[in-house]
Amino acid sequence: MLVGIFVLSVAGCSNTSSKPTPSTPAKIPIFTRPFQGEWESGNFFDHGMRHPYTKEDGIQLTWWGEEVPAPIDGHTGYDWGMPEGTELYAVADATVRFAGWEEPFYCPVLGKKVSGLVVLLDKELPGGKHVRIDYGHLSKVLVKTGERVKQGDLIGLSGNTGCSTGPHLHFQTNWGDGHAWTAFDPYGWYGSKPDPWYRLTGNRSVDLWADPPPLFREMRAKKGITTLHISVIRYMGVDDMHNPNNEFVEITSGQAEDLSGYRIYNAKKELMYEFPDGTALEPGEVLRVYSGSGENTASRIYLGHESGVWDNWSDCVQLVRGGWRWYFVWGGGECVAPPVQ
Repeated sequence: MLVGIFVLSVAGCSNTSSKPTPSTPAKIPIFTRPFQGEWESGNFFDHGMRHPYTKEDGIQLTWWGEEVPAPIDGHTGYDWGMPEGTELYAVADATVRFAGWEEPFYCPVLGKKVSGLVVLLDKELPGGKHVRIDYGHLSKVLVKTGERVKQGDLIGLSGNTGCSTGPHLHFQTNWGDGHAWTAFDPYGWYGSKPDPWYRLTGNRSVDLWADPPPLFREMRAKKGITTLHISVIRYMGVDDMHNPNNEFVEITSGQAEDLSGYRIYNAKKELMYEFPDGTALEPGEVLRVYSGSGENTASRIYLGHESGVWDNWSDCVQLVRGGWRWYFVWGGGECVAPPVQ
């Protein structure tokens, strides 16, 4: 049995699923991903921000209009947790505005003055408007101030410098004229109500991604477990309320296992799924159980729900048969054992 406690770092599925509302921002699809692979999202751009780096209500308002748990209110970019030394790339052709150690400043999270290693790119958009693209908390800078970079060029390595509590990339975009800059959301604003950040600053968020990095939160089991277990619970993806396949439960085993009769429950002891007779896993095979609709295969099962089934704030996923139970709990929730079958 394993219990996982969800902790957000201070720093999917897919972001290209259908948009949740008819609200459509300007879209200039020029950015490619700043890193390879998928890394869990810590902080999001907070459209409902009040004061940066203060924990007022523990909520961030995402670009699709959903409130999600937040370690930092007023966060002005995106954080992806990743191992120190992960390669980082230019998202667009640009000029290196600055590369090196930033001026020391007081970090409320750490309670002291800090300086982080950063790369700031300057990208001119059609019409002459400039975007400054910030890469923060790096461990190594591989470009120089004033240098021209091409989209996809290696510009640095991720790290844990500056106002940071763990290895991650802080990625931020800012409108400006070379002197004054204001943050905006490069994913745009697709919420059903007017964007609070626009009302506050007068700056509209623009969707700049041609290939957006996925945004998600999940829990993973430790490596090296050979018995049957839940290896991943991706309990939050982009607008999984309307796009339920942005969340899933992954089950794996290092040895052959018969899954017949195993059941998946949530924290409310509601039955999510019961594996039918004949369901089996070969050693090393992975079986994903998605919340939405799709065609079942040997490696994918779809529950057929029209909205997500896992609570982004507080829930529990349990794999149960008889007296055996494996579970993850997150967000401070409780994990109450379902009735013994």
